[in-house]
Amino acid sequence: MDQVLSFLEEIPDTNQRELAMLVHDDLLDWLFPCETAIKWQIPFFMHYGNLCYLNPVPKRELILGFMRGAALSDPGGLLVAGDRKTIRHLPLYSPADWYQPGVRELVLESAALNEQYLKA
Repeated sequence: MDQVLSFLEEIPDTNQRELAMLVHDDLLDWLFPCETAIKWQIPFFMHYGNLCYLNPVPKRELILGFMRGAALSDPGGLLVAGDRKTIRHLPLYSPADWYQPGVRELVLESAALNEQYLKA
């Protein structure tokens, strides 16, 4: 079995685990090509380089972090900066957070940025 799927299946919190699997499946559907790997002990999704990662925070949220998040337009103000210069993250608590307007667009914009960066 894939390392990322194994990681996700081991998330102790049932709600986080199901949400992580949903996000995983959608990311693989939305992005082509897309590869997955465990890096820095969490799942990463690569599309022309590191694109985003999933980090389950115990007893809190599932974080979807965007490597070039600071460069995203984020018109809905969905992303959180935290203490990082370039990374922005989307806190996810339920499928409703994942399917809110603008999330898919953020993923696709992030993918387009990676493609532009690679071709530059």
